[in-house]
Amino acid sequence: MSAPAIFSAVFFILLPFLLKTIASPGWIGNPAHDIRWLGSGLRMLKARWQMAHSRLAVIRGDQEREERLEPVGTTLHHMPLQWFADAYAATASAPEVRDLAASYRDNATETVEPQWEELIEAARTYVANRQLMDRTGCHAVTMDCLGLVNRRQTPPPCMAYMQLLDEQTCGCCEADIFPALSLLLSSYLLGRPAFLHNPTPNTVNNTYGGAHCTAPTLLSGFDQPPEPYLLRNHHESDWGVAPQVILRTDHPATLLRFLSPGKFMAGTGIILRNIHTQPRDGVGGCRTAFEMQMDDVKDVRDIRGHHNVLIYGRHLPTLSGWSQLAGIEMEPMVAPA
Repeated sequence: MSAPAIFSAVFFILLPFLLKTIASPGWIGNPAHDIRWLGSGLRMLKARWQMAHSRLAVIRGDQEREERLEPVGTTLHHMPLQWFADAYAATASAPEVRDLAASYRDNATETVEPQWEELIEAARTYVANRQLMDRTGCHAVTMDCLGLVNRRQTPPPCMAYMQLLDEQTCGCCEADIFPALSLLLSSYLLGRPAFLHNPTPNTVNNTYGGAHCTAPTLLSGFDQPPEPYLLRNHHESDWGVAPQVILRTDHPATLLRFLSPGKFMAGTGIILRNIHTQPRDGVGGCRTAFEMQMDDVKDVRDIRGHHNVLIYGRHLPTLSGWSQLAGIEMEPMVAPA
């Protein structure tokens, strides 16, 4: 089929949705003659639809219920924390566990603390998450795992979340809903996973830092080579398996975080360095860690947010266009005066 024929077929398939979108308050147009903009517009439309039709499993507490977040449209399926503990217990003889554990080991550049049995347990957390998502029709998951980890009931799901992020969905720590939405938007709109982290301002250098014990490897894109990672243990519990992903340095990046279902903030900068947390370095802390120079930020202490997400590349124009299309407000990382 020729390119014009393909274009015509796609146009007429999408025409009803396009007309509905243009008739709504949150629509954008582009007068550019460069037809490549059509691809960006279609990705924005698709991401808007995906966000509105995604179901996020929120695993904490002891209740099951559902709610829909407007205007982004994502549905939250709250479920008891014990469901994950039960699902994990049922994976002891799951046939895929050993192969998955071996893939974690074989793809890592180094194994520092974990033993083989801990890799088996880490693989079981992935299988348990996937089974819960399939059972409830959810596309992504965020869980308050620390209670189970502290009771030694289940190991940290850090490797499971790495894999989910690399599979174009998300595993998000601490049952934190708005960072989970941020991870999903990066995947859907920008075609790459993001790194959720705890932020730390470096007031000596006026730089921004972040760290966490899970991170994706396909940060350059789902169709690009992965970043290298080491197998570590989970910092807070000194247990289980966590990836230490080595980020690219001197590389542009975007920070993103939803503040509410109808608002997100974003900013850009350059990744300066990785902060290594191996015992031989004499530095502890969450395993994947970085320092970043922010663009147009006079005082790094003014950057808002906890559990912001880091995305390779500068994406403010795309995010701004999507925010207009989706009817969602976009703000800078530093609060407007």
